[in-house]
Amino acid sequence: MASVEEARAAARAARAQRAAKEDDDTAAASALQSANLPPAFANGVSRLLAVGAVAKPETDLRDYLFFELRNGLRCLVAKDPDASSCAAVALVVQAGSIHEPKDVPGLAHFCEHMVLHGTSSAYHYAESSFSEYLKQHGGTHNASTTTQQTCFAFEVAPDRLEGALVRFSRLFAAPYFNRACGKQEINAIDAEHSMNVQNDFRRQWAILLTDANPRHPYHWGSGCRKSLETDLQGRVPSLHRALEDFHASAYLSERMTLAVVGTQEVADLARLVLRSFSGIARGKAGLGLPPTGDELGGDEAAFLPEDFRGQVLVTPIKEIRQLRLAWLLPWQVARWRTKPTVYVSYLLGHEGPGGCLSALRRRGLASACAASCFDYHGGASTLEVAVDLAEGALCEEGLREMGEILFAYICLLREVGPERWVFEEQQRLQSMEFRFSYDTSAYTFVQDVASNLHYYPPEEALAADRLLYDFDPDAATEVLAAMQVSEARLWVIARELEARCTSVEPWYGGRFLKLPSLEPGLWLPWAEVEDGGWRSVIHTHGLRLPTPNRFVPLDLSLRRSPVAARAAPQELPIPDLPCLRAWLRAGPVLGQPKAAASLFFHCPFAASGSEAAALTLLFCRCVQEELNEECAFEANVAGVMYKLEPADTGFMLQLLGFSDRLGTLAGAVARKMAALAEVDVSDATWAAVRDRQERHLSDVVNGGQPYVQAAAALEELLARPRSARAELLGAVAAVRGSEAVALRGAGRRLLGNCLVE
Repeated sequence: MASVEEARAAARAARAQRAAKEDDDTAAASALQSANLPPAFANGVSRLLAVGAVAKPETDLRDYLFFELRNGLRCLVAKDPDASSCAAVALVVQAGSIHEPKDVPGLAHFCEHMVLHGTSSAYHYAESSFSEYLKQHGGTHNASTTTQQTCFAFEVAPDRLEGALVRFSRLFAAPYFNRACGKQEINAIDAEHSMNVQNDFRRQWAILLTDANPRHPYHWGSGCRKSLETDLQGRVPSLHRALEDFHASAYLSERMTLAVVGTQEVADLARLVLRSFSGIARGKAGLGLPPTGDELGGDEAAFLPEDFRGQVLVTPIKEIRQLRLAWLLPWQVARWRTKPTVYVSYLLGHEGPGGCLSALRRRGLASACAASCFDYHGGASTLEVAVDLAEGALCEEGLREMGEILFAYICLLREVGPERWVFEEQQRLQSMEFRFSYDTSAYTFVQDVASNLHYYPPEEALAADRLLYDFDPDAATEVLAAMQVSEARLWVIARELEARCTSVEPWYGGRFLKLPSLEPGLWLPWAEVEDGGWRSVIHTHGLRLPTPNRFVPLDLSLRRSPVAARAAPQELPIPDLPCLRAWLRAGPVLGQPKAAASLFFHCPFAASGSEAAALTLLFCRCVQEELNEECAFEANVAGVMYKLEPADTGFMLQLLGFSDRLGTLAGAVARKMAALAEVDVSDATWAAVRDRQERHLSDVVNGGQPYVQAAAALEELLARPRSARAELLGAVAAVRGSEAVALRGAGRRLLGNCLVE
């Protein structure tokens, strides 16, 4: 009896297998037909999606075709209908610093440099190498190494794509690591390292890595002469041998993704990729892809909770004063459909009435507050709330009150629970932004997409990191539950802390002090808030969830332009307003429910000297500061934005976004400008704006990397502004609190005598 049942089961399985194969054959035939590819193409690929299977914005006119070669390399090719566009290619290999041996930090970066030095003689093109070919035909290329990936990208004229792509593929099919170039590339890496020594982000990242789990592969891996040469003597037999071993284990075809954009048909691009990249070696059978995210360290976490939490004091290079709270989370890229941290970050960073920043501004404690999830650690994610401290807030009392407000709001979010309407509003806004995306350059596009193919299904390679798909209240609740006082890592970053920062991280020389736990003056009151005191803090500061966003566009219909696309701007008649001239042009937002406007206010007062230039700058920033809480934050979230920037002879107002709400924002900006010409700004606004601008100008004039300062100096020499940055810094610094009255007078003089174009 058992044998009969087994035979029937085997027959059913065979029928199911035949049906599945027939379905696969039908799908493959349909995909081949959609791309106008011959049946023989299927012999070289293991997977093929039909043209149209990849989700894309409505405004994207490219055709996309995804396929996977027999060697495991995954590729997305795209036909660009714009014949004037450059062709672009990016290859991303899952081989970052986290995959290199920890005793050779920077090896992955070194490998990136050495790969570009040519191919073996079997494939060498006598006429030119890859780099030489691009130079001859006006192309460019670059490469970069991150924690988990290395990206190689280039762009070139469309008619030179085939020659460039063939040469590019040989770098991976038959690399040649020229020993004679090793010293040269170590010097190049060391030069990059020297430029990054003054980078505050890099310094803080290196400080964080001093607390990484030594049994996890996460480590500092940017590389420099010290890590690749000096420190290796006597420990590693040969850097060249280490390079070859790393390349042999990591640069495998199944760990590679490729994105190609050209003006050719997708069928032609697909055949070109098949011919060029099928020869790249695959790893041993059964080896599979390396682990990612939480699985990267096996049973070991990237950070142990007891090492991550605590308090860190940091001395920055720039004029930064910041409090930052961070919490460890599971790797969030795997939760791309629900993105629970987006929900939490949006509410914690909301800048409207009732939000954390609104309360902090009223107390004179902060000028900015933002929440973000960071996934660059490779084996973990962190959710961080960053608060830019106002002048005078860097004291125990100020930090204590800031933490009380933040933790009270987190407790409020836990109490209320995830709200579906908040998620759905964000979902709708992200969907609209994706549907009507602006074009990005092909060079940037291919790098982003090739990277995304490592983490998301190919059908969602363009959309997965930009859209919200599913509401998962349990996942959002888990994120909020992790944001405990006892699990927080508190960063306090300010130059005033230099005397206390007695530790030095080894790679950039960043000065810091790590305390194993929060100082009692902070931890105790924050824990009391979390234990139930949050309700009184909520009441005292008026904290609450935001109301529905009034700037969400409702009318997405397209409007016919009265002038032809790309035609010369047409002046519009405006009777009875001699101080205003206006022009209309159907420009690059044609075909979208969006508009753009630029208004230049020519004001004689703004050009009358450094003091007037400083007051013009401060007037613009005060308008922005006060408008941000009232409506500008909501408008920006809804895809409607503006800029108000000083210029030599006045200032410029620029507006961009969905047409349905652009006029509403323009009216709000105009009313605020008029109001600040008649009424003094609040003390909190004035102090925050003047302090922030003084610190920013000081960084521009006195800090930053040498090439940034040189570029700024060159710009001043060429543009010859009426007030150099150093003069502007002096003028802003000379303006004190009592000069808020002078700002009102400046507003009157700016708006009372101007020509608007």
